[in-house]
Amino acid sequence: MNPSRRQVLQAGGLLLFTALSGRTVYVQAINGPKLAAKAKAERTVSWVNRAPRGDITGRDGTVLASSAVSYDIGVNQPLIAQYERTEMRLNESTGVNEKVVVGYGAAAVAAQLAPILNVDPLELGAKLVGDRSYEVIAQEVAPDTWRKIKALDIPGVEPDQRTRRTYPAGTVAGNVLGFTHEGEHNRELIGAAGLELTQNKVLTGVDGKGSEEIGRSGVIIPTGEQKDQPARAGATVRTTLNPDLQSIAQETIDRTVAAQHADWGIVMAMEPSTGKVVVLADSNSVDPSDPSATSEENRTARSVQAVFEPGSVGKVVTFATALDEGAVKPEDTWNVPYTWTSASGQTFRDSHEHETQSMTTAGVLAESSNVGTVQIGEKVSDDIRYDYMKRFGWGEATGIEMPAESEGIIYPPSSWDDRTRYTTMFGQGVAGTTLQSLQVLATVANKGVRVAPRIIDAWIDADGKETPPDPPRGRSCDLRGHRQDPD
Repeated sequence: MNPSRRQVLQAGGLLLFTALSGRTVYVQAINGPKLAAKAKAERTVSWVNRAPRGDITGRDGTVLASSAVSYDIGVNQPLIAQYERTEMRLNESTGVNEKVVVGYGAAAVAAQLAPILNVDPLELGAKLVGDRSYEVIAQEVAPDTWRKIKALDIPGVEPDQRTRRTYPAGTVAGNVLGFTHEGEHNRELIGAAGLELTQNKVLTGVDGKGSEEIGRSGVIIPTGEQKDQPARAGATVRTTLNPDLQSIAQETIDRTVAAQHADWGIVMAMEPSTGKVVVLADSNSVDPSDPSATSEENRTARSVQAVFEPGSVGKVVTFATALDEGAVKPEDTWNVPYTWTSASGQTFRDSHEHETQSMTTAGVLAESSNVGTVQIGEKVSDDIRYDYMKRFGWGEATGIEMPAESEGIIYPPSSWDDRTRYTTMFGQGVAGTTLQSLQVLATVANKGVRVAPRIIDAWIDADGKETPPDPPRGRSCDLRGHRQDPD
């Protein structure tokens, strides 16, 4: 060979070798980590372990709201295509059990899943073929069914856990519990009303996550990275409600509303010294599992949201004020006619016609006389009465753990006209919620100490640790040594 030609060929070969070597160095040393990460991502299957939402219970532990788990089953169609079904069979020539491939791909998977899902194998097989990374083949599958599928250990068959809120007691405490809706992302349950809303952060757990690497044959790579972080369930919210009494109260108020042809009604009960609400019953209670079946106006808790003039409950505040200020005594006597006209020309009458009667202060309250009440209320200045109305809680939200609680409506004496200054003595010209009225009566029963109502008894986390609310702090109505025994 011509020496010059040989030199050219050698030089060309050297350049080619150098170029190939450079490419190898680039792939291995420079681009290698990126390619490895990409390959790992392509063979990694990930999932979310969804955290169950916490329960809501009565004070005795009766479950009022819980969660039922189901699964949507999906498949990774490319992985299904690579699947090899194997069985251990005896090799008659060697006398040794050996792993033998007995089926491939979609047909093999369908043959195993169809009996469990109770579907036609051919129809199921059609859903298994394609190039989609996730194709749903079954919805709302029970946990037992998913466990059977999981035991088959078929790569590419993936669960999507769903949680449905259940209410075992039906409509009992429905307006207190509220209800949930499904979030736009990850199908998480989100509180939409009642305690489900105000306690949403506490009830919501922390999702876990898992992943594993799958080889080309669809088999899990034993040496690959595998993770399975369990979920942490949401906390249980134990309420102060007595479920049995709550149920009876709801049935009773529903019957009463129907018999009286009323629009709605409320029954409430509270422990005066602790503020624990034992019963909070609205008529026509919502079914939390199907809130759309109840009219929108009946889905909320009127007991803490609807305001109205408290009527005779307002008389309790007037009498407590006059007694506490020493303006009157229980045994003082009053001439109480059917009608009475003030110096400013405002006329008031009792609910039923009667002759002029001599009544004690206690008797006026017992008879719930409007005329007697305004005579007693006149013994105290408007500013002092207004101060006591505020002390008893009018115009201030109680702070109970329910959404959209109303503060009520109360105006200062400077805005009262000649008539309003009297009507406020017997619960007109002021408005509040049923819970505020209950708080007034509980304050009197608790000898002048106002304790904030509450409906949460404790929070119990996934480890069983129990956390009670802060102890109730009583706010005195400042009964200055003139307290009268509420009995």
